[in-house]
Amino acid sequence: MTNITTSQRPGRAGVPFIKVAEAADALQAAGQKTTLRAVRDRLGTGSMSTIQQHLATWLAQQPQVQAAEYELSANLKRALKAELSVFAKNASSALTSRLVDMEADHAALAASAAETETALVEAQERLSAEHLAVAMLTAQVEELRVQLATTQKLAETATTAERDAKATAAAAEARATEASLTAMMAEKRAAAAQERITELTDRLTMRDMEMTADTEGLRTHNASGPMPNSGHDNG
Repeated sequence: MTNITTSQRPGRAGVPFIKVAEAADALQAAGQKTTLRAVRDRLGTGSMSTIQQHLATWLAQQPQVQAAEYELSANLKRALKAELSVFAKNASSALTSRLVDMEADHAALAASAAETETALVEAQERLSAEHLAVAMLTAQVEELRVQLATTQKLAETATTAERDAKATAAAAEARATEASLTAMMAEKRAAAAQERITELTDRLTMRDMEMTADTEGLRTHNASGPMPNSGHDNG
């Protein structure tokens, strides 16, 4: 079993050592291999690199068999040699199996690192795309601001022109009204003058007629001679 109390490493990010140790203990108790992939599958979560570090610590804490020093008999030595030969073969097989497991763990770590690297590259590409999109949107916003300012300036100019045009039209209308009144007064004065002329012409015509009548009367009187004396002439 693992000495969890002395081997726990507080502050480590990701899955804690105690979880990895419990999973390894469970696999060992079930007679299964404590490979990195097996521990990761049993945990169901966690970074492969973090689990590998905890698993290495767990393996280092496993008890090792210490050989005692004592003298053996020849028969026992032969038997032990034969046993050791079998054990060496078994150990070699176990080491080979362990090496295969370690190579599998290494391959899993490499695959996880590659996936992480790929994810990092994709994230950087997305971030660059987002930065580009933000830059484009910023440029569009600035362009719209310029267009808005131009439109507002044109609107102000149009408003000023309209106000000036209305003022000019009002002044022209006032001048037209004044001219119309002046024309009406001139027409009235002309009509009064014409009436006065007609009146004077009529009076002059009558005067001419009277003078003509007087002249004709004098001519008739002169043509008929002096009038007879009434007997009262003292001459």
